[in-house]
Amino acid sequence: MKNLKYAMLLSALSMAACYTNAQDIYRNIPSPATANFSAKYPGITVKNWKKDSGGYEALFKMNREKCTAYYDQSGNWTRTEMNLPLSKLPANIRYALRQSNFASYHIDDVRNVHTPVTDMYRLEVDNNGGNPVSYTDFGSMDDRLLYFSPSGHLLETKNNNQ
Repeated sequence: MKNLKYAMLLSALSMAACYTNAQDIYRNIPSPATANFSAKYPGITVKNWKKDSGGYEALFKMNREKCTAYYDQSGNWTRTEMNLPLSKLPANIRYALRQSNFASYHIDDVRNVHTPVTDMYRLEVDNNGGNPVSYTDFGSMDDRLLYFSPSGHLLETKNNNQ
């Protein structure tokens, strides 16, 4: 009987902690951001909210892929990035990459990016074949973000060297 009471108390404390943690992720997040998220992604649960210098990030999963929705300081949705396995990168994007100046680069990360204006694919590429070794005195490492339209047009390149 004593073990049953102890188990019930432990269970109640665990549930209370879970409820508190669920409430904590929404602390200091503007209600327009949470409302906009719920309207854009009904039925999807936010795993975590983060505040950064530009606004807020909602981390969640959709179709078994990790996603991040970004909101400005006022809580307006600015974009969503969805991790995309390399195997799901459309053939026309692969072809466009092979035809670009970055054909020999290694693909480190692929994201499907949705904005209020357009959709695009973001590829993080580098010319070191995924090798994290420092290139001091051995030439230079070029780390880039490439943005492709869904039709395969290279829209923009950004230097991603840190």
